[in-house]
Amino acid sequence: MSELISIIVAAALVNNLVFVQLLGVSSFFQANNRLSTEVELSLFTGIVFVATSFTAQALFRLVLAPLGLDVFRLVLFLLISAATSTLLAVVVREHFPLSYRSHKWLFQFAGGNSAVIGLSLNNTLVTTSYFHTMAYSLGSAIGFGLVLVGFSALGLRLSTADVPGAFR
Repeated sequence: MSELISIIVAAALVNNLVFVQLLGVSSFFQANNRLSTEVELSLFTGIVFVATSFTAQALFRLVLAPLGLDVFRLVLFLLISAATSTLLAVVVREHFPLSYRSHKWLFQFAGGNSAVIGLSLNNTLVTTSYFHTMAYSLGSAIGFGLVLVGFSALGLRLSTADVPGAFR
C-alpha cells in the first residue's frame, strides 16, 4: 500500500507530466480565469487518464506484446484515447448537459491531449502491474489537475493585481 501511495505522490509532484515531461501543455493555451472551468476540465481529463491508461495497458499486455506487435502501440493508444474521451463526453452530455454545452470542445479535445497518450506510453515502459498503472495514472491526473488549476488561479490573480501591462 505504501508503494502505491509513493507512486501516486511521485507521479503528481516529482515526475509531473507537465513540468518534467512537457506533456499536455496545449491545455494551458486555452486556460481562462474561471476556476470552475479548469476544475471541470481537470476532473474530466483525470478520468480520461485513468480509463485510457488501464485499457491501453490491458490491450498492450494481452494483445500487442504476446504477438510481438510493440511497434503499433502508439496507434493503439491514440485510438483508445480518442474512443475513451468520446465515450466519456457522451456520458457528460447525457448527465451534465449544462457543463457539456459550455465546454463542448474542451471535452472533445481531451482525447488528443499529448499527456493522455504520453501517459499510456510511459505506463508500458515504467509500470510492472495494473495496480502500478492505476496508481501512476491517478498521480499523473492529480498532478495535471494541480498544475491546470494553479495556472488558472495565477492568471486570475494577475488579472486583478496592479501589474504593469508589459508583464501580464
